Amino acid sequence: MLRLLNIKYCNTVTYVKISVVNRISYFLVFSLLVSSCSTQQTIVTNLPNYNVEQQGRAQRPTVLLFEDPGCGLNDSISKYLNKAGYNVLRITKQTESLQVQNSDHKERRGYEGVELYNELAKKYNIKALASTGLEIHGSIPWFVNTPVQTLFFYNYYPGSLQDHILSSMGKNADVFPVYMEEYPAVELFELLSKYPPPSGKISSYPIRYVHSVWQEDPKSYLGMNEREVRFFRIY
Repeated sequence: MLRLLNIKYCNTVTYVKISVVNRISYFLVFSLLVSSCSTQQTIVTNLPNYNVEQQGRAQRPTVLLFEDPGCGLNDSISKYLNKAGYNVLRITKQTESLQVQNSDHKERRGYEGVELYNELAKKYNIKALASTGLEIHGSIPWFVNTPVQTLFFYNYYPGSLQDHILSSMGKNADVFPVYMEEYPAVELFELLSKYPPPSGKISSYPIRYVHSVWQEDPKSYLGMNEREVRFFRIY
């Protein structure tokens, strides 16, 4: 039998005065108390191809962080947003299946992004949206159609991917030094110039998704935007 008396709460630790408790019950209660203090958990949504991980306290203002899986600074960016006072929901799309690879497109990501936003907004106080790397191209078009007034973008290069590839060709430089794989500029330009685009992936992104965004400058969607928009060049 377990009886709990004089329970007191503070910000980080729960103190419990316990009387008449056996060892098994003690460890069960202890485990529950530890888990309740955790600041990380997996969020289940109606979109099974997306992983959503909470990092922070749910009662804080929330930022949805759509991550480029190949960006090595995702952890640091998430921690920075935590320190800035946000509860961070880290979101990545799973692209292993051929079905996802063959259907991935900026418009599909827009529909899925809006669906995720609407579902998560029922539980969290979403005050900001953010994205990293190649994710920016697919997120800006629908970000600007939400009521959220603060947008953070962590980009690899200014302008369009096409311009970046052409610049890399002139410099004989790798297009994506951030990724583990090498992507020579000439080969990448030839690949993305094909229509219809072939199957396959560039880092974690289906070629068909990259083909749908590579000629667009994400900033062109902002227009006369009156929101707080911040771009941070990384790498």
